[in-house]
Amino acid sequence: MRPVDSVWVVVQVVESCGWVYMDGSETHGSSSVTVITKYGRHTRFTFFEVWAPHVPVDVVLSDTVLEQVKGWKVPVRPESR
Repeated sequence: MRPVDSVWVVVQVVESCGWVYMDGSETHGSSSVTVITKYGRHTRFTFFEVWAPHVPVDVVLSDTVLEQVKGWKVPVRPESR
């Protein structure tokens, strides 16, 4: 899978077209991302809007202790096993 007619990669698509994701390597957002999936004679267009902040980002926190959000699972990195 490769971006078509795009200067920047805004989203990543797995080869099977089952997932669209962002891995942090993206440098831009877009107000109109289109992923075109074809299977046989069927074609599906999926539209996304991807927001990306201007870098560097300034974050101001009143609470200096960060805690996990209840119910969110933290992925385990393969290199940390």
